Amino acid sequence: MTTDRPVRHRCELLARLEREGADALEVKVLDLSEHGAFIEETAALQELQVGDPLTLTIALPGGSAWSARGLVTRLGTSRREVKHPTVAHVTVSAVGFGVEFSQMADDALEQLRDYLELLDER
Repeated sequence: MTTDRPVRHRCELLARLEREGADALEVKVLDLSEHGAFIEETAALQELQVGDPLTLTIALPGGSAWSARGLVTRLGTSRREVKHPTVAHVTVSAVGFGVEFSQMADDALEQLRDYLELLDER
């Protein structure tokens, strides 16, 4: 039996990542779903390990902020679109880490779902 995987929405969103005992960082979210996100690695995050807890906050249209606690679940790669004036749909491999969101309040999940619908419309 297989379980349905949530739809991943490719994006390039700036977000705030907070970890216990470390300064908050601005990071780039490369894909987002109801269950998690993939975040591009930066030099400040190279020591991040599977199982590390964090909080991710994304500024949504209209000025509201969405925030969720999560755990790093994998280190790996994802695809990132590269903007080019003469070629469409160019992607490159990006190193980073997958985050699975922990328990999320119903209103936060609904806020995320609404935002993901906006990503679908673009």
